[in-house]
Amino acid sequence: MQYTKPHLSFEDQADRLIQRGLIVRDKQQLIQILKQVSYYRLSAYWYPFREKDEQGKIKDNLCTEITLERVWDHYRFDRRLRVLFVDAIKRIEIALRTQLVYLYTEKHSPFDYVKPSSFPTWKYCEDKIKKIEEQAGIKNGSCTERCRHECIKHFFKKYGDSHQHLPLWMFSEISDFGFTSLFFEHAGRDIQTEIAKEWAVTPEVLRSWMRSLNTLRNTCAHHGRLWNNVWGTPPKLPPWHSQRGWYARYSLEKRQWILPQNNKSIQPSFAQDRTAMLLFICRYLLKKIIPCTEWPKRMENLFSDFSNKGIDFPNMGFSNSEWQKHPIWKNSITSI
Repeated sequence: MQYTKPHLSFEDQADRLIQRGLIVRDKQQLIQILKQVSYYRLSAYWYPFREKDEQGKIKDNLCTEITLERVWDHYRFDRRLRVLFVDAIKRIEIALRTQLVYLYTEKHSPFDYVKPSSFPTWKYCEDKIKKIEEQAGIKNGSCTERCRHECIKHFFKKYGDSHQHLPLWMFSEISDFGFTSLFFEHAGRDIQTEIAKEWAVTPEVLRSWMRSLNTLRNTCAHHGRLWNNVWGTPPKLPPWHSQRGWYARYSLEKRQWILPQNNKSIQPSFAQDRTAMLLFICRYLLKKIIPCTEWPKRMENLFSDFSNKGIDFPNMGFSNSEWQKHPIWKNSITSI
């Protein structure tokens, strides 16, 4: 089928939305929003409110009583959610990077990371390192005009006659989360175990979490939608017998979260492929890394600010509205 959708002016885009049932009190406000945020980008936030026919096929028209304000509130909520996630991931990344560099250089030369023999199972490791160096203005063991890091210029001026690469503690500062997560995944089992033990999870779980957080980070970096996103690779969780909190169920009768007493029919508290679970993983790790962090409170304030805006929070993967009382959110200690 040939794609035939034509270019539409902002005014025509607004008219189309109004024709499809969006309730708009001020058409000029809608046009202004479409000038800020493209029609196609904003469509992801009204998509869940489109009508369905008898066979469940999604139609173009919106459900009744869907207002511009409600769609825009979902967009604003998602935008602020991204900011908070970026803040959390930044702290987690720096903490992981610090541990990796410390433990690796404790047993290896700070320049061993560039040797292919150091990571035999890591395909394209050399290419990744070369790309990061080139982006920082490093080529063939010297700085190019692109280099803007005074510390790197100083290093190659002083040590360039003996070294073509930065020591790991310097290189890690110009690398991205993708490199850090892959470095962790291919580091020795002893290093993985040491870091995982520090954060009270298994290496398998922590590797899974880093992959998930790297995907989340990339989505945030490209201003992607988080609110109702379905994540392709669900993160693993600690075994129920070591951390039962992840499998707590909310009792409407007792109005509290109940920890499982056995492994019969246990299920994670929240959908593993939804954003709610990533929210709890960030909360858990931040509590380990920065016990006094105010991040959970800022996240709670965000939800409070939008509590009366008609945001579809269940679409994030929350099983109920009492998630802030969940034992992982409240405590994040090993015994729960």
